[in-house]
Order: sequence, then C-alpha cells, then structure tokens
Amino acid sequence: MVNKLENLKDKMDSTILKDVYFDAKQYQQVLSSIENSKNDKNRSLLKNKFNYLLSFSVVSIMFLGITYFVGTQLNLLNDPETKQNTQDSLNKPSNEKSAYIPPKQEENYDEMSKEEILTKMINSVDYFETARGEYKMHYSFSPGYETVEYAISLKQEPGGYGKRTLDTGEITSREFYKDGKVWSINESLKTYMEFRANRNSGTTLTLDQAFSTASDGNPQTNYRERPPISTANETLFPYEIASNYTRDLTKWEIEKQNEELLGHNTLVIKGIKNHRDFQSFRFWVDKDTGILIKYETYKANGDIVDYLHPTKLEVNVPIDTKLFTPDLEGYVPNSRDKEKVIIDPRENEVVPVAGTKSSSEIEDVYNLMKSDMPFLYGFNHSDLQLISASYETFKEYKIGYLYYILDPDNDHNSSQMLSVRVHHKDSYVRKIGDFEIVGDTTVSPFQLNEIKWKGTSLKETDGEWVHLTGQKGDYIYDVVSQHISLDETKDFLKGFKEAH
Repeated sequence: MVNKLENLKDKMDSTILKDVYFDAKQYQQVLSSIENSKNDKNRSLLKNKFNYLLSFSVVSIMFLGITYFVGTQLNLLNDPETKQNTQDSLNKPSNEKSAYIPPKQEENYDEMSKEEILTKMINSVDYFETARGEYKMHYSFSPGYETVEYAISLKQEPGGYGKRTLDTGEITSREFYKDGKVWSINESLKTYMEFRANRNSGTTLTLDQAFSTASDGNPQTNYRERPPISTANETLFPYEIASNYTRDLTKWEIEKQNEELLGHNTLVIKGIKNHRDFQSFRFWVDKDTGILIKYETYKANGDIVDYLHPTKLEVNVPIDTKLFTPDLEGYVPNSRDKEKVIIDPRENEVVPVAGTKSSSEIEDVYNLMKSDMPFLYGFNHSDLQLISASYETFKEYKIGYLYYILDPDNDHNSSQMLSVRVHHKDSYVRKIGDFEIVGDTTVSPFQLNEIKWKGTSLKETDGEWVHLTGQKGDYIYDVVSQHISLDETKDFLKGFKEAH
C-alpha cells in the first residue's frame, strides 16, 4: 500500500495537484480511510454470503419436506410391511365409523295455521332423520291394547326395526329393514319372510297436490313414500289418518297451539267425524315434524273408543343400526317364501291411493274403493270382519285389496283369514306373499256368481291354504284363504258379490 501511495504521489505530481502539500497527519488519515473502506467491503461480502446460505437452506428443507410427505402418501417410501398395512387399510371397509349424530330436533313454538300443520302431517317423512319410540294402541273391535316399539333411520344408513306385543305379553310380529331387504317374522309360527323392497323418494306435496277430487266427484289422495315396514306408520307417517280425518278443513279446529307431550311441543286438533262407533277425535301433532304423537276418538258422551297413547318418542337421536338386522336362529323360511322374489321394475309404477288397518278408517277407504271400482267384489258374511283395505293404481288401472278375519267365536284370537285382490287383466300387480301361494293340489274349475274359478290348495300342519283365481270379463279376482279349508272357502264364495 505504501508503494502504491508513493506511486500515486508521482502520478499526482504530474497533474495540477503537484503543488498540494500532504503532511504526516494527512498521510495517516488517507491510510486509515483506505483501511476502513476495505473492512466495510469485506463485511458486505460476508453478509451477502450468509443471506444466500440461509435462503438456500430454507428452500432445501421445504423441498425435502414436501418430497417426504408426497412419498409417504403415495406409499413409495414405506417399508414393505408398512406398505402392506396401508394397502389393507385402504381395501377393507372401516369398522371404526364414527357414530352418526343427526341434527338435534329444535322445538317449534311458532303459531301454525291449519294448512301448515296438515301439510307437515302428509309430508312427515321430510322433517326428521331418525326416531325411536313406543306407544300403546287400542282398536274398538279388539279387547286390550297392543304395544308397538320401533326405531327408524331415514337418511344415514336407512333401516328400521319394529315389534308388536299384545297386552298379555305375547309378541305377535317383528319387522326389520336394512340395505333394501325386509324381514317379516311371525313369532307364533316361528317363520319369516324375506324380500327386497325398493324405497322410492318423492317431493313435498302441497295440500292441493295431495287432496283432489275425481271427475265423478269422489275424493282422491296422493301419498308420500315411507320405509317398507308398517310398524309405527300410524304415528310417524300418518298420511291416511290425515287424509280421512282432516282433509276437510271445515270439520276440525286447532284447540291449542302449544302443549308439551313427552318433551315435544304439539299442536292439538279437535274435530268431528261421522262414524258408527264415534263422533269426534283429538290429535296431538308434533309441530316440528308432523308426527302424530297421540290420538283419541270419542263417543258422544266423551268415552274414548280408539286410541294411540305414546310412552316414548325420541326424534333425531343416534340409532344403533345393529337393531335393523334380525337374528333368524330358530326360525324357518315361510313356505310361501321358498322361491326368491324377483323385483319387477313395474313395481315402481304402482301408486298407493288409500289404505288402512284402522277400524275407524276402513269404512271410509272401503266406500272410496266401491265408488272408484265398479268391478269390486267383497264378502258379505256375518262371521267375516273386514280388517284392512287398500287401493292402488298402476297407470290407468285400479287395484283393490280387502282382508277379512274369520272369527265366529268373536274371541279375537283367530288366525283364519281371507285375502282378496281385484284388478284388470292387463294391469300389473305387486308381488305380495299371500297372493304368491301356489299349492300342490289343483282345484277343479268351478263357477259361482258369474265368476269362473280355478286354483290350488296347500295343506300344512297348522291348516290349509287355498289360492283361487277367478275371472269375470276383463277383471281378475284373487282369493286366498289362510287356515280355511277348500270346502269352507267355497261356501264363503257364495257370498262373494259386487260391493255396490
């Protein structure tokens, strides 16, 4: 550096700076300035190198982290054992599903109109996801009561379970529904029937869409879908009772807007009904869901005739779906279920119009069927009691079902039944157990009341079954007798006449 300064002095002496004098102090100041400049430059270079190394390190760590994450997710970096375990977990269904918890039911305390509560009753399937409950039901034609227990899931893992028990403690029937299969168990016979059922989905009906009047002036009703088990229909899906009792808004009134029942806020309906056994009714309807929690019918003096009295109702609570699968050990397939039922896609085109097993509603449904079906035939015998009636359509064809119980002792303890189905010869009809019976003995053809009959019979240890098919003009009449002999069935057919 000293040499450089000496050379610099020579160079400067050759310029206009030759006369400028540098003393010793100035000389040292210049040296110090140059040294400081050199140190600043070195510090700047070191700082730049550090920043570069830091950036490189961060980017490298991020790259390695991303590479490891992707590799483990794609199962590329695991050892063979880990790879196998991972693959197995992907292939196997998880047995550790989190329990599904439906949204908590929120009680509704808003003022509701007649139209609003009736619309919920005919569309109750839209307003809850699960339900679990128990109620007692009494019909005027039967002593005592029946206890009904049920659990149903409509959306998450759809299925259901139901059990009916007499007040004597005898379990009469159980039903199960899961994965499109239905099991119906007869506890007294220790038999079961298994069949597949398609569950259709629908859309919310307005009152005008549900209730209409046919061109002949008779009422018509469209019903919503519901699970393919009948247990708890009376309370959870009260479509028929809503139609038969409350479709005429002038014949009932809202007695109370808010009344608590089993922890649910209900709207109380009171109305009149022109029935041979009772003259008025009262409903307790859940305002959130349209579920008919409770009902009673009354004579003129106020005595209760029929009732549905709940003991438990839980809505939108977790349901153990293990309840939906039956334990069939100790039960045998019903002889009528020997052949696998094949679901016909035309079953989806069958539309229910009306149907009931309630004594208070049968007369209404039967009258509707008689007015809509001029070809309808029914039994007219004092020992036969009509216990169920239903009405369906397939395209433009009308189909009727009537079920009678033979109870000459009137002790309400009979298993003797007569089932009737009437329809046009070109109409499709659903596969229903009773009407699928094919006996092992052919019945000789005969004619009664202008109907030509033929069929088969089947003798079992607990009685005889007879399936007769008759035809008159374009209409078909299926009559199936349960635990009634062929000769007795023929005697009853003498009273099988036009229903008008």
